[in-house]
Amino acid sequence: MNDIKVEVMNANELYNEMCRVVGDMVFKLHDSGIESKHMVIADALRTILA
Repeated sequence: MNDIKVEVMNANELYNEMCRVVGDMVFKLHDSGIESKHMVIADALRTILA
């Protein structure tokens, strides 16, 4: 069990990562011609994470 490295994100790192993910999604939606309203982003995240 000591061979497994577990990385735990603190709250600040997690916040920064979520901002990065949502930002990337906004750019991809824009590039695809899709409006980046908050419900569109939330629905896309739910689909990806399901």
